[in-house]
Amino acid sequence: MALTNDSWEWHLTPTGWVLGTERLDQFIEQREVPTDRVLSGRFQETLEDAFSELQLTWEVFWRHDAIDPQPLLNKFGEKPRHVAENVLTGAM
Repeated sequence: MALTNDSWEWHLTPTGWVLGTERLDQFIEQREVPTDRVLSGRFQETLEDAFSELQLTWEVFWRHDAIDPQPLLNKFGEKPRHVAENVLTGAM
């Protein structure tokens, strides 16, 4: 079992990335999914134990069948920026 296994859902809408449901250990902050989303993804942050490196992954788990998300991805970015990316890349 991982020491920490947190996740954040994000939804791409015509106005940009919108934060969705967050899971922080056993705490879950449930948020409604925007009705105008065209794509949804999830950051997963995992720390296996106190001596391992933080693992951060991004996965798209939903795509609108009839709308091409590429124009919005070009405008707002391929994914929202996650705070842990600053730590992992040393860009603080």
